[in-house]
Amino acid sequence: MRWMHGSAVVLTVLAAGGLITACGTAKAPDGVQPSAVSAAKACKLPVNKVAPVPGQELAGPAVTDLTGGAAARGFSLDGGKFSIAPPARDVPRVSRVQAECEEQAAVGVNGFPASLTGLGSGLAIGYGLVTVSSRLPVNPWNGYYPQMTAPTPAAASYRGRLAWVVVFRHDLVASCPASTSTTPPPAQPAYKGYYYNVFIVDAATGGDALIYSEAVPFPCNGYGITPPSLTIPVELTSVPWKLDSRAADGFWGTATAYVPSCDQYDSEARVIQGTDVVRVLAYGQVGRNCGPPRPVTVYVQAATVFQRLPRTLVHAPTGLYITDPGTQASPDPATVDKIVTVGPANAGQTITVHVGDVIAPVAFPGDPQRSPLVHSGNPAVLGLLGPPQLQNGFSEFRAWRPGRATLSASYQGWTVHIVVLAR
Repeated sequence: MRWMHGSAVVLTVLAAGGLITACGTAKAPDGVQPSAVSAAKACKLPVNKVAPVPGQELAGPAVTDLTGGAAARGFSLDGGKFSIAPPARDVPRVSRVQAECEEQAAVGVNGFPASLTGLGSGLAIGYGLVTVSSRLPVNPWNGYYPQMTAPTPAAASYRGRLAWVVVFRHDLVASCPASTSTTPPPAQPAYKGYYYNVFIVDAATGGDALIYSEAVPFPCNGYGITPPSLTIPVELTSVPWKLDSRAADGFWGTATAYVPSCDQYDSEARVIQGTDVVRVLAYGQVGRNCGPPRPVTVYVQAATVFQRLPRTLVHAPTGLYITDPGTQASPDPATVDKIVTVGPANAGQTITVHVGDVIAPVAFPGDPQRSPLVHSGNPAVLGLLGPPQLQNGFSEFRAWRPGRATLSASYQGWTVHIVVLAR
């Protein structure tokens, strides 16, 4: 089944202009210098506000100390491993709105936007002189960010450094197995913290971002406290693009996108369901400005496997990409077509489908990440759904017209015969 970029592809979008450059050139949009395209960090904070979940509201010193400006009295966490003090006469160069935008566009170590992680608690924001212990462990990226590679960068140093902080409640998610023990767990020591996550960004540059996670009790009624730690957040940026060509089947096309030279990017983009809008996302460390963008090739696909690209594609706005929590996903379009899965158990079988149906291979025994490629013996009848450059063991096939086709893979001479009927 083709991979969807979480729920991000179905959220708030606005129309914006696009590039007019051919693939492989470095020309920026008319009237815009390449450096401006790379350095632009425009953003629009969500207009939809989500009320905190009762019982999970942010509490403690951040609520009274951080009210949008300078820290009033300051506070510390975990015995001083994090602290913020009033800034005296120091004034940020980065605005409050920009600092909040950076936090809202940041993605934490769990692969989810930091702003969504703290939805149930609300936020507290302010600035001051921030100190963070240099001995804290840094959570690895662990492949949560497409195309980002190890090693995880070192944490920036904060020792009485003027910074903006955005505080939201720690959301430690765990899958807790059912317990069969009749022995009660040992008494948990009283927790004296506030369940804080603190997004930190330099008040002069808007860079060197960190997420400080306060020590919290172990989940699933575990005994003890998880130690405090740091995360190097990644920022999502919507970049300009231009459609260069469309595939003959109308399902996908090739586009040129302009990505900051120090960022990585998704090689796939999809039409946002229920719209004609396409967003191409780049990934990089918060607040980095690394000069003019580079042209890259991305593949634009239809919103679902049962649709084709709209006649006209609209650009999403460029700049920081911020999830709007109040915007709901569009429902799947009504269709009589269906997805038919095939795998090792179907070897040698003949399967009947109809025009418009999609054949989806499943994992073969062995390494699920290296499932063998499946090939169609008659692409005109049963064609690969998407660009061949992105084919993998889970790539799907669309029944384009009546006829017969044989799917095959290298796994033990595996074949499946497909009969496509008119609908």
